Amino acid sequence: KMVDAMHCGGRIFKSSAGSEETYHLSRDVDDLDGFISHNWSSTRWGKYLALALEYNLYDALVVWCLSMSACTYLVAGGYLPVIHAPSRIGGMGFANLFLAWPFLWIPLLLSHEVRRLLGRGAKTMVFLDKTCIHQTDLTLKEQGIQSL
Repeated sequence: KMVDAMHCGGRIFKSSAGSEETYHLSRDVDDLDGFISHNWSSTRWGKYLALALEYNLYDALVVWCLSMSACTYLVAGGYLPVIHAPSRIGGMGFANLFLAWPFLWIPLLLSHEVRRLLGRGAKTMVFLDKTCIHQTDLTLKEQGIQSL
C-alpha cells in the first residue's frame, strides 16, 4: 500500500537493505495504482517528498484553498488584522500571509497518515521493488524478478 511506503516519513527508505519484514508488507493484488522503483542513490527524504507530491498534493491544495478562503473572509470581515504596506494599494491579510502556509505543508507531508489512521489508505496499491521482490531469499527473489 502507498501509505505503508510513506509511513513515518518514508521509514522504509531509511536503509537499502530488504528483509523478511519488508517482504511481508507486500500482497497479491489484481491492479496497481503505481510502480515505485527504489533508487538506492536518492535520499530517504527526497523519495518521501516525491511521493508526497504525487499522492498528497490534491488533499493539501484542497485544505490550503479552504484555509485561504476562511482567512480572506475573516480579514474582510474585520476579524483578523490587516498589514498596510506603503507600496500596496489597500492592505494584505496577516492570516493569508503567515497562517495559511502551514495548511499547505502539513497536509502535503501528513495526509497519508490521516488516511492510514482512518483505514482509507488501503485503496492505493503500489509496487515497491524493495517490498514486492524478496531481498534475502534468492529463489523468491528470482521468481519475483521473472514475474515482472
